[in-house]
Amino acid sequence: KDNENIIHRVQEVQDEMVTDRGYTLVKELKEENDIIRRYKRGGEHMLVYYIAPKEKLGLKDFTGFNRAAGYVGKTMTFRESYDDIILILPEWSEANIRNLIKGYNLFPGFQSFMYKQLLFNVTKRIEAPIMELISSENEKDFLASLGITKNQLPAISSRDPQIAYYGWRSR
Repeated sequence: KDNENIIHRVQEVQDEMVTDRGYTLVKELKEENDIIRRYKRGGEHMLVYYIAPKEKLGLKDFTGFNRAAGYVGKTMTFRESYDDIILILPEWSEANIRNLIKGYNLFPGFQSFMYKQLLFNVTKRIEAPIMELISSENEKDFLASLGITKNQLPAISSRDPQIAYYGWRSR
C-alpha cells in the first residue's frame, strides 16, 4: 500500500511538471508493471516511462536496473518521434543510473528522475528561490541592469531540482 501511495504521489508531481512545461496527456499505457505516458505540446511530443519498484513486481532481488537499461536503449529508437523522454526510476543508487546513461549518446531531451526526487514539487517550496529563464534577446538588458557580466552570475548545476523540473538546458 505504501508503494501505491508513493507511485501515486510521484505521478501527481510528474503531471504538474509536464503541465508546467506546457504538455498535455495524450495516452497512458501499461507494459508489464511499468507505466508509459505520452504527452503533446503543439507539434512536440514527450514520452514518460515509470519503472515499477521491486515490491510491486514481487521480487526479492532488484532486477529493475536491467529493465532500466532496456528502456534507455529503447529511447534511442524513439529519438525521431519524441522531443523529450523522461525515465522515472525506483530506489537504485543514482550514481549507477548516471553511469548507465553516460554509456549512451542520448539526446538533450532525455532526463531521468528517481522516485525520491518527485515526491514533492520543488517549485512550490517556500525556501526555493524563484527561477526564470531569460531569452537571449533580454539577456544583455538584464545583465546591464545589474551592472555585471554573464561570468559574474552564480553557476547553477544542470541537476539543480528546479532546472531539472522545467527541463531547461544550457544554450
